[in-house]
Amino acid sequence: MRRITELDGIRTIAVVGVITSHIAPFRNMGMLGEFGRAGVDAFFVLSGYLITTILFQLKSKPHPYRTFYARRILRIIPPYALLLLLVYVGGTLHHDLFEPKKFVGQILFLRCFAHTREIIPHIKAASHMPLVSQLFGYWPSSNEHDFPRLPISASLGPTWSLAVEEWFYVLWAPAVLILSRRSLGLFAAAACLVGFLLRLCWAPNGNFFTCFDILATGALLALWVEHRESASLTLVRRVDLMFNVLALSLLPAFLLFTYLHFGSFQRTLFAFGISGLYAFLIRNSGNDLLITRALRFGPLVYTGAISYMLYLIHLPAYFVVRGLLSQPLSGLTPLTREWVIALTTVAAAWIFAALSWRYFESPMLGYKHQFEALVLPHRAPETQWIKSNPDFSNTQ
Repeated sequence: MRRITELDGIRTIAVVGVITSHIAPFRNMGMLGEFGRAGVDAFFVLSGYLITTILFQLKSKPHPYRTFYARRILRIIPPYALLLLLVYVGGTLHHDLFEPKKFVGQILFLRCFAHTREIIPHIKAASHMPLVSQLFGYWPSSNEHDFPRLPISASLGPTWSLAVEEWFYVLWAPAVLILSRRSLGLFAAAACLVGFLLRLCWAPNGNFFTCFDILATGALLALWVEHRESASLTLVRRVDLMFNVLALSLLPAFLLFTYLHFGSFQRTLFAFGISGLYAFLIRNSGNDLLITRALRFGPLVYTGAISYMLYLIHLPAYFVVRGLLSQPLSGLTPLTREWVIALTTVAAAWIFAALSWRYFESPMLGYKHQFEALVLPHRAPETQWIKSNPDFSNTQ
């Protein structure tokens, strides 16, 4: 799979969006604090595209299921396990209450199903609402001035999106490996429609069933990118134009609807709009365009490469830094104190993620061939697969 460097730049922008939505004073800077979920959805669409593309490549190879899941486990689990270890050991030292049910939910990636039981009541309630209210209902901002001061285990909140992705891997791999391209496209399109309809009923946004369609949007992009190589020139031009129109029209519309808090449309507009942008970047990767040059900027690319751990650790780092510095900085004005804590948090999280990538995650990936030998004992390992395909990494 050809590496698309520009996508690492997108990862950086996405993770910055998530961080700014969680940390004061960034979250209080107008609409900036509203875009955290957009960062998550940018990861979702990118993950749907990359994972579907990888599964297409594995479809004709031996043991595709074992190979796919083995590589996912090796990439996802070690950093996540390190995060849980640090958070729960820190909570124990701080005498925080240990909640076994929540811990099991973290281990089994069940956070994304926390509000599933609320979906049916929302659907029933929406059936009695005027359509215009469902389409243009006003969703006020839920951002508090700062993230609440809670036990450090609450800093695992952002892992709900990791849970969504893990269950997507579980369900999507069989779909890609079993279904024909046409059937898979219909399935992905149906998922996009269902997700939009659930949000139309104001179902909980952080639930697996209201996020699956965002990943399916990326899968549709992967289907087109694969088909594009054999499509007629006329079709290629028309679909490429369509993706350009999606990016140029839906992303501005997303900004407008976010400003107006029209919640039902936001995520669907963004998912298809960002898909259009990804399609443009994939076609023009390496070209000397302003946007591609900007996204290939070295620090952006590197930060995108370490964005998985940066995403995981930023909120625990904020809890720790805020707890350590709030009292020593009490003589400063509240805004100055917030800025010092926020900038210290970002620096600490970035350094931790860089060290993790250099001394933990990369060495773990170096054991890929030994790990594959355990699950594929009769197959010669492809020892350099992951390192030669850096896009096969988690998009959180």
